[in-house]
Amino acid sequence: MEVHSMDGLDPEGIQRLIVELAPDPILLLDRKGNVLWCNKATSDSVGLPVEKIVGMNYADLPGFNPSDLPDHRKILEEVLTEESIKTVEVCWVAPDGRTLFAESRLAPVVTEQGKGVLIAGRNITKQRESEKALREESRKLKQYLDVAGVILVAFDPSGVVTMINRRGLYLLEVSEEEVLGKNWVNIHIPPEWRERVDERMRQVLAGRYSSDDIFENPIITTTGKRLIIRWRANRLQDTQGSVTGLLASGEDVTSLVESLQKTLEKEALLKATIEATTDAILILDSEQNVLLTNDNLWEMWDIPRTMKDKEGVTGILSHIQAYLEDPETCSLAKKEFLEREDTTRDYLRLKDGRIIHRYTAPLRLDEDRKLRIFNFRDVTEILKARLRAEASERRYRELVENLPVGVAIADEDERIQLANQALAKILDTNKESLLNQKLTKFIVQKDLGLLHAQTSARQKGVVSSYEVDMMTKSGEPRTVQIYAAPDKDEEGNIVGSLGIFMDVSEAKKAEIIARQQRDEIDLYSSLLRHDLRNDIGLLLNYIETIDMTLNGIDDETKEFLDSSKAIANRMNLLITSLGKPQDVKKHRLGDFITAISEEATQANKGLNARVVISPDLADRQVMVGGLLTLVFQNLYRNASQHAGTDAEVVLSVEESGDNLVFTVSDNGPGVPAEERDKVFRKGFSTKDESGGLGLYLCKEIVERLDGTIELVDTPEAIGASFRITLPSANLLT
Repeated sequence: MEVHSMDGLDPEGIQRLIVELAPDPILLLDRKGNVLWCNKATSDSVGLPVEKIVGMNYADLPGFNPSDLPDHRKILEEVLTEESIKTVEVCWVAPDGRTLFAESRLAPVVTEQGKGVLIAGRNITKQRESEKALREESRKLKQYLDVAGVILVAFDPSGVVTMINRRGLYLLEVSEEEVLGKNWVNIHIPPEWRERVDERMRQVLAGRYSSDDIFENPIITTTGKRLIIRWRANRLQDTQGSVTGLLASGEDVTSLVESLQKTLEKEALLKATIEATTDAILILDSEQNVLLTNDNLWEMWDIPRTMKDKEGVTGILSHIQAYLEDPETCSLAKKEFLEREDTTRDYLRLKDGRIIHRYTAPLRLDEDRKLRIFNFRDVTEILKARLRAEASERRYRELVENLPVGVAIADEDERIQLANQALAKILDTNKESLLNQKLTKFIVQKDLGLLHAQTSARQKGVVSSYEVDMMTKSGEPRTVQIYAAPDKDEEGNIVGSLGIFMDVSEAKKAEIIARQQRDEIDLYSSLLRHDLRNDIGLLLNYIETIDMTLNGIDDETKEFLDSSKAIANRMNLLITSLGKPQDVKKHRLGDFITAISEEATQANKGLNARVVISPDLADRQVMVGGLLTLVFQNLYRNASQHAGTDAEVVLSVEESGDNLVFTVSDNGPGVPAEERDKVFRKGFSTKDESGGLGLYLCKEIVERLDGTIELVDTPEAIGASFRITLPSANLLT
């Protein structure tokens, strides 16, 4: 560092040294704009040595914007003529190519050559860059607000609208230019409500109400339509804590209020409504007489039944007030309240922690009698949940972060620039890992073409909805519905896409289950005809056997009877299920196949059934309906009929890739070679009787479950073996 000695310098020399060491440019110009002197900071800014700058006209300095030349010449003349100090902003291109902004102060001075101008600059580039970034952030926040399904309006302390979202513009039927800068109360509030709304806004600004408090009032649209809006509001403060205005969110409840009012105004429906409602109802006349209550009122407030007759309305109200945290809020019996012509809504907080919504409305049954109806509803859990959700919307960025659906912004290259927690949850990851990743990383191969087509449509300004399969971090596929719109910068240029993501995987699974149930109904008619014919034939054979052994009931006869009973029970269950879809239930896989095997042993005389399955696979959970059970029952029955009294059947289960493989093998004579290709045909049978639907229906059921069934070769060509292959995704949970 160069050290300058101050010995021998006069004050003017010291001042010149300070100017020379200043970090910002300082120039001295004559009245024509020629540089008489400059400091080193000026040299650094334009990339020329001091000695080359001196003598140049300021307009010829490198990086100066020629379009600003006329204005700067005018300002120089004004400074010299008016002998006043002026401040201007200069745009400058530095030697390294960066665009710089400087705030320059111009002051008149007298030099040896005559009048001149001293220019002192201050670099404000960072300030301008921050302002631009803030404008971009505000633009994005406005886009988020426009997605909200409620009205969002911001006011300054005088009630002038400073911001309104798209939902608000839609309901008011106005453009943004027609409402911004206008007084809200004077334009959109009915005259009879303006004083109350003004007072409410003052109370919010004073901090006496928060977003937990609800206020309801009518508004008027530009076409004269009257809407009822339920508001929540909170005041806005700057970093120093000064109140800068208020922010209100509103829900259109017009339909709800009008519907209730119309219903209550009809005398013929009044009593039926009160008796049917789950709310607590109380109707008073203007003389404070109780005209009507329902059972819910007495139960909600635990009012003794004798109180109505002994103490009248005063006793009832005293009992209610005893439950309240603030008894003064219960103004049921005040005459001026009973005679009001407007509706009211508020919340009563009880000492036991409950929150009761109270709605009151005038009711006129004739010209002479004024009534008032009070509706009490326990909204403790609903209101707490709603207030928690609404509290999370107090700040704009929190609004996006806490949306129940995924939100993401991607650039033109499909690279994610912003994502919320809901999207991260859908993809089973965290938000940070999504940033700067391409959307294609999370889309399955078959849907990549659709994604690219949608991205191209977005660059043309198209808003659309489409469905894709996305892959989570753990490799699980999720079906996602995407609602997408163009993302625009502050100049209106399309710079990417804004998308809302909804996980519809569970809905798709429910659709598959519903389809399976419909398919089951279609097959039941054929199943019943086939199963009833076979089982009734078996029962007749068993009955004939009993007739032949009436001289004494031995063990074999008892076994026949037991089998007959089991068959009859199964037939009864099958007939009971006629016309109804079988429930698709969750089972442990080992329990499911063991139950089938045990039932087959009981229903088929002399059958020995075994199950082969690994312990790990046996513990897996499966979703199965009644039709798959019938497939195995039919295979067991066929084995019993063809393998004789010592039939042995083995049911084995194993997992192969993405499939579960069930193999049912018996020790019977097997299927002759010439008949193997026919066993699954409709009407084919190896018995000398009509029918032949068993294996055909087995094949139909398995195929409707997206699986296959086949007759396979057995070791040593003994018995018959049927292999059923089903997708694991359709069974395992």
